[in-house]
Amino acid sequence: MNKFRTLLFSLIISLTVVAVAIAFTGPEGRNPGSGNPDFWIKNLNDIYYNPAVSGNVGIGIVGPAYKLDVQGGKINTSDGLCIADDCKTAWSQVQGTNYWTISASNLYPNLASYNLGVGTVSLDANYKITTAGGGIKAVSNIAGQPAGYFDNPSGYALVTGSGNVGIGTTVPGTKLEVAGQIKITGGVPGANKVLTSDAVGLASWQAAPAGGITSLNGLTGAAQTFANDTNVAITSAGTTHALGWTGTLAEARIGAGAISQAKLKTATGEVSVSGTLEYPQTLPGGEYGFWPQLKGGTAVTQYMAGILISGNSLQPLTTSYVTTLSMRADGGATIYARQRYVTASGEDMWIFLLWDKTTKEIIGAYQAPDHPAYGNGGDFDKLPHPFVDYNSNTQEIVLIEKDQAKAIQKEAKEKNMSVLDLIDSEYKIDFEHTYDYKPIHSGQFLETQPVLVEHIPDYIQVRKFVKMSDADKQTKKALQEEKQRQFEQEKQIEEQKHQNAVNKLEALGLTEEDIKEIIK
Repeated sequence: MNKFRTLLFSLIISLTVVAVAIAFTGPEGRNPGSGNPDFWIKNLNDIYYNPAVSGNVGIGIVGPAYKLDVQGGKINTSDGLCIADDCKTAWSQVQGTNYWTISASNLYPNLASYNLGVGTVSLDANYKITTAGGGIKAVSNIAGQPAGYFDNPSGYALVTGSGNVGIGTTVPGTKLEVAGQIKITGGVPGANKVLTSDAVGLASWQAAPAGGITSLNGLTGAAQTFANDTNVAITSAGTTHALGWTGTLAEARIGAGAISQAKLKTATGEVSVSGTLEYPQTLPGGEYGFWPQLKGGTAVTQYMAGILISGNSLQPLTTSYVTTLSMRADGGATIYARQRYVTASGEDMWIFLLWDKTTKEIIGAYQAPDHPAYGNGGDFDKLPHPFVDYNSNTQEIVLIEKDQAKAIQKEAKEKNMSVLDLIDSEYKIDFEHTYDYKPIHSGQFLETQPVLVEHIPDYIQVRKFVKMSDADKQTKKALQEEKQRQFEQEKQIEEQKHQNAVNKLEALGLTEEDIKEIIK
């Protein structure tokens, strides 16, 4: 019984295998039957699916979409893979040497020597990207990240062949047009510096030249004039340029209140007299001056001062207008007169001294930034010094050396003193040395150039001051006090004589009016 079962099972298996073989492979060398058109055909060593034109083969999939569709497994071949008769036996052959590599979010050629052409097949071998028919647009929406970055540490980072470059504008009208500010940090930038160029056009920030502008509109040769106004002009002569005014300013061009008192340029000058001599002096500024102010240097019993308005034995009238002041200080005191006046100079300082040859005491002084002739006729030969009644036999005129005069002026300003006050309290004349005269600004101008006093009379000595010692100061003070005592004594004697005369006249029966007339 068991043997029969075994034989029956074997028969069934054999019939099944034959039936499957017939259904899927078909008989060798025969076409498939009409009832089963889809089957595999074996021809010698070839096995292929029928029909060859239509139909797909699926492995691991029921509805294959391709001629061979493998799902859930791998295909292994030891002899290579062919596509359109292009057969490869290794992946390196599939990759080749001309391909793009994707690494994360980066895309690049497999060789660094490759160049890229966009819109052209004629690539420039010197550049990695060559475009034609359009440009390159870069947009960045990330703060702090530029839209484009160019770097060439050993050469040119960015070069344009032709056309214009615009920054902040899409329609540049010049080679470079910037809609906004330009910041240049080369050449040590700083406040009030100027952008300058070297011989090859390299620009940098430099300190403004001390000598000012050396060329004007590129013109440095013959004199040129550039004017856009009737009176205002810029003149160029060689490398010297000046902004000037020509002609007379019409009154209509000066607005009401345009020149305030604070903007009016003025200066002050002083004259002084020491001793009992009534001495006339020329006031600084002359006709450009205001009314003089007077003061005494020391406490005195009496002094006299006044503007000479008529001639006298000391000061006969001249044929030219001059502004003089006559002063007398009793008791050896010093009297000062100061006048403010309109000036255009202020460049130099004039200090004249008049001293007595016997006593070597200063009996008159003058200080001002302008020559005494300024405002007093303007003739330096006719009015070479301020001392009207100068006597060459008993007196000498000293002009303080130019540089020291400016130093004395500065010192007086620092100490908040007048120049003559400072001289009277701190200095004395050096009688041991004389100096050559250096031309000093007169106070006048010829157009824009200062007029200098080129020479002074030979009798005017150019000297310097020396500081007084404490002993000198004590001696000077003692002499002034002695002169004051003598003056007081003489005054008392004169008053007593006057009173004696009055008493005698009264004894004769004369009235008070008669006595006044007689004494007068």
